[in-house]
Amino acid sequence: DVLLPDQCWVTGAAVGAESPHLAAPVREAVARGLLVNHCRRCGMTLGPFERHDWRMPCQHCPGRDLGIRTLARVGTFAPPLSQVVYQLKFRGSWELTGVMGPFRFQALARVAEEQGVSVDALVPLPLHWWRRVRRGFNQAEELARALAALGGWELLQPLRRVKATHEQARIHYKTRRRANVQGAFACQPDVRLHGKHIWLLDDVCTTGATLHAAATAIRKLAPAIRPASINAVVLCVTDRHGSDGASEAAAVEELDSDEVADDLASGT
Repeated sequence: DVLLPDQCWVTGAAVGAESPHLAAPVREAVARGLLVNHCRRCGMTLGPFERHDWRMPCQHCPGRDLGIRTLARVGTFAPPLSQVVYQLKFRGSWELTGVMGPFRFQALARVAEEQGVSVDALVPLPLHWWRRVRRGFNQAEELARALAALGGWELLQPLRRVKATHEQARIHYKTRRRANVQGAFACQPDVRLHGKHIWLLDDVCTTGATLHAAATAIRKLAPAIRPASINAVVLCVTDRHGSDGASEAAAVEELDSDEVADDLASGT
């Protein structure tokens, strides 16, 4: 039951071997989210016939500088994805990384092909060493491993978290989020990055401050090592324009767990 629980991690409903960890209605809801159109630059939800990317930014792009070229997402930070993130990030349900792999693969493969950006390497965002010790794993790294296995893509880990930061889920102002992660990352001079289209991986993109900080660290590399482009793929984005505001607010509150409070108290 530990490896293959008989209840859905999200709803608590009974599940069988054909749908482990997540009930069929939850999987269907996640799959429907993949069909929702979004800006390929900032991740915000768009109308079904709109087309916006780094060449033609949408109306939300000026206020959401992610520091990257292209973003792929599975959905928005609302149930059931917000509940999946909660289980994965704060309850150690690492088995969900394999369950979410196919959804993330579809999101990335579609956007990469559409934008003409190859997937040369996946780069998960690291945790600070103390937070990793406390959690026992890095959810972004586990998601990246599952995705790399599905796509046959190279997994690189040149980024290091050199600054202990407060948990972004508990910081509600954009300027404070950006200041919180400024200088949080350093990038090792890995020659395998040179000339490649790399894709940063994280679970949630809120204001884009964390992605921007990571991309900034990579751009500081010498030209002889620098990648051709920096892109990102996430499970979900917080999108008050394209989702139910009440549902999203409830989801944010749900992340305010005791473990997050402990992280804040310890300055990690």
